[in-house]
Amino acid sequence: MLTQLSQLVQEFGADAVVKNEAIPNEKNEAVLKETSNSIFSSLQKIASQADLSQIAGILQGKDIDKKNPVIQEITNQVSSSLTEKLGINSATATSTATAMIPQILGSLIAKANDPKDNSLNISEILNSLTGGDSPENADIME
Repeated sequence: MLTQLSQLVQEFGADAVVKNEAIPNEKNEAVLKETSNSIFSSLQKIASQADLSQIAGILQGKDIDKKNPVIQEITNQVSSSLTEKLGINSATATSTATAMIPQILGSLIAKANDPKDNSLNISEILNSLTGGDSPENADIME
């Protein structure tokens, strides 16, 4: 899942990061890599702490916008990480994360739900987030 996530961050990061004058060009790759890692770790954290139904709602493509509390939490985590680890200005980090996160997750979910695309599926995402450790939640997507 992390590979697909990284590819989507690269794709959607072109406008939000690479073309963003507030982010120095020499930090573009680091910002994109940190964004991927931070999204993944945020999803893992939410999956381990919260009711998986929150994650399931997102994985089913429901409510992938910046008002969703899960999306907000991921956005906050990514922007904090960019600020703390890479020294990106807080306002720039927040606007960059806000622009990318719904697009990235929306595309990831569309890919996972596409029967013609077998590179990723919902079960793989859940297993990836929970370490394959969620038999009690196996029916969460039904």
